[in-house]
Formats: sequence, C-alpha cells, structure tokens
Amino acid sequence: MERFGTAVRRRVWLTALAAITLAASTCPAQTTTKTETPPPPEPGILHSVKVDGNHLYTEADIVKVLGLTIGGPVAPADFDVAKQKLLNTELFANIGYEFSYFGKPQQYDLLMKVVEYDQVFPMRFEELGIPDDQVRKYLSEHVPIYADRIPGSEGVLKRYRDVIQDLLAQKDPALKIRARVVADDPKQLVVLFRPNTPPPMIARVTVLGNKAVETQAIQKAINEVAVGTPYTDMSLKMILDHAVKSLYDEQGYVNVTFPKIEAVKAQKINGYDVTVTILEGPKYTFGPIAFRGGDLGEEDVKSMLKFKVGEVFNGTQAEDLRIALISAMKRKGHLLAAGDIERKVDDEKHTVNLRYLLEPGPTYTFQTLEIHGLDIESEPVIRKMWAEQPGKPFNPDYPEYFLKKVEQAQVFENLGDTRSDFTPNETTHGVKVDLFFKGTAPGEKKKEKGRERDGERQSIVGRTP
Repeated sequence: MERFGTAVRRRVWLTALAAITLAASTCPAQTTTKTETPPPPEPGILHSVKVDGNHLYTEADIVKVLGLTIGGPVAPADFDVAKQKLLNTELFANIGYEFSYFGKPQQYDLLMKVVEYDQVFPMRFEELGIPDDQVRKYLSEHVPIYADRIPGSEGVLKRYRDVIQDLLAQKDPALKIRARVVADDPKQLVVLFRPNTPPPMIARVTVLGNKAVETQAIQKAINEVAVGTPYTDMSLKMILDHAVKSLYDEQGYVNVTFPKIEAVKAQKINGYDVTVTILEGPKYTFGPIAFRGGDLGEEDVKSMLKFKVGEVFNGTQAEDLRIALISAMKRKGHLLAAGDIERKVDDEKHTVNLRYLLEPGPTYTFQTLEIHGLDIESEPVIRKMWAEQPGKPFNPDYPEYFLKKVEQAQVFENLGDTRSDFTPNETTHGVKVDLFFKGTAPGEKKKEKGRERDGERQSIVGRTP
C-alpha cells in the first residue's frame, strides 16, 4: 500500500507559465492567450537522488539498492522499478517518491520517501563457533541496507540467515542454522541465529567465589530451575539473574555479577556442566525512601515500613512494601491501584535510594448487595449485619472477612460452604457484591442464647478487616 503519491514538479513549465500570465495582464482586455498542455517528461539524465524518512538505514545504502546512477540515463518509468527494488527488501512499511526535471536534455531530481517499521529486533548469535563481532562485520559487508536491528519478516530473516550460512560454510559446510524471533525476557524480543538442532541441556551448575551466601543455598536455587532446561547463554543469564541475584539482593549485595561462566560437555548426556564464578561486590544499605502519588496518610505508610534508612538493604522487604501499599490503596476503594519501585544505587555511599511510584486509579464505591441461598427469614439477618454503606469506598477484602465472622458467630446451624464475589462497573465505578450460602435449610437459624449471643452477632456491624 502506498502512502505517498508520485508527484511531478516541472521547473521549466512553471517558469514559462508565470511569463505567459504576466504577458496576458499587459494586453487589452479583449485579447486572450491560449496555453498548450506541456508534453510528458522525456528520457533524460539523473541529476540527484535524495532519501527522506530514513532513521535506521543510511541514505547511501538505500540509494545503492535503487540501482540508479547519478549522471546516467533515466526515464520516469525507471523510478517505479527502483521503488519496487526497495519494497523487495521488506525493510519499509511504505515507500513513495517525487521527481522534478529541468533543462534540455531533461535533468531529473528524485526524492524517495520511506517509512521504516516501528518494530525491529536486535540480533543474537548462539553456538555458531565464530565470534559475534566477526559475524556482524560479515553481515555488514554482504547484506544490502544492513542494520543491527531488523524486522522479523520471513524475507529479512532468510536474507540474514543465508549470509551467515555462507560465512559458516567456510569453516563447517555441514552446519545449518535457523533464524527466529524469541523472547529473551518478557519485555525483550530478539532475532536468534543458532544451529538448527535441539540445544543441549544443562546437566549441572557449580558456583565459585561466593562468601556471603552459602554454596548449598545458591546451587539449590540454580539447579532447581536450570537442570534439564536448554542451555543457551541468555537462558543461563536469566536463571542467574532470577535465582542468584535475588538471594544476594536480600543481604544487601545489589551489584553481584558473574564475570566468568564455563560450560563443558557432560560425559554421559547431551548437556553441559556449567561453572559460574560469582563476584559479590560491596554490601549496600537503605538510603532515603520517598513516595509519589497515592492518597495514603503518613501514619498509614509508617505502619507498613519494616525497614529503616541505614539498615542493610533487603530487596524482598522493599518489594513487600510495594505490595502492602497497593493493598492499602485497594482497601480504600482504588480497585485498580498499581505501584512501582524506582531504585537509585549510589555506588559512592553504597546505598540504595527508593522511590515508590503509586497510581491509585479511580475510587470504586459499594452500591448493592445480593444474597443467594438463604430463605426469607435468614436473609434479613445477614443484611442487618452487613456494614458496608452504599456510596462509600468499597473494600474488596470486606466480603470474605464478613463471611468468616458470620461463621464464627454461629448464626446458622448446618452452615455449609460460603463464598463471595463482587462486580465493579467500569463506567459508574459502583460495585455489586454477591454472597453465596449453602447448606442452611429454612428455619434452621441457630437459637439465640440471650442478649450475649445477640450482642456478639450485632458486633460484626461496622468492623473492617
């Protein structure tokens, strides 16, 4: 689909038209000047080529693909052919062009307008037997319009894969590779080039260099996740980041790294024995803690803090506070509350400064209560005990809390399963609550034992979890 049209700017014709208009204005009113339709553009000489809209790819590489020569013969039909060559690369979402001409023979100026794809992916290479920088250098020399980030279309992947295959054939003609888009992590997709064979498995992981965390704890955390999974550089990195860094993060070692990773083929299985060297780095403490957004009071926040400035940093405690803050906002009616932590590591003071970014979202209010499974005598009792008031911020924890209190108060004999549900209205921000009771036959309300039992039941009203 073509976003840009093919427009023609005729410099000579525009100049001539201006002269005719000027002459007509000086003649008597009854005199008219008849203009003729200009002839279509003729073959001529290519004077210049420019590219507009490119960011990832260089103008020189794009012009090279067009197959046009500055100073060489050219005709307007050649521009359509050049445009198609550019489309065949599958690197652009849209391509159009404009041209103008002047002189005799006609001199053509061409402007190619391109729109690059928004989504392009970095490349990663595994088990090719050649250093990554050598692969990239070969690609840059043999792929037209080369870039380190490429679209994931079949044509582009094949073009890059074929060039890498040619490079590998110089060393191992039998080695075949494949290219596909994979997820390095939930937030990052990459184009992976690797041999077209199943990757070997991780057989065992051994760690060296650790002091602050026991070897047994580290190896247990790694091997529970790693053993039996396909071995790739990126998969192992993700395992180490998740399993090992979290252990160190709880003890203040926020800059732990893995400077050396060695993998040797296991003797009895198709897998690798991996040895990881750990560099723990210095211990860090909590720095200043700040909060942005939300409507929680200072006392509410203080009651949730389980750590202080100056104490050894603990990433789990920092995350627990984030979760507690979100829960507190939800209990105040902000059912869509969210929050994030912004860490700032001060390597000079060895502190971790935290800023909690809170987004409460709209306030939802309680509107209606529907009770299921009770008879006409029992239902009013439950409604009288229910404390949430229409129009007040809705606490999502209250329905389950209420049912537990009903059970503890022994309001009914033979009370079976109970459960609750609530339905928020995204337009009105009102909430409908449903309570479900099972196993209570009509008329089996437990007999009251004087005022003491009645007072116990009524005391549920107004409580909040």
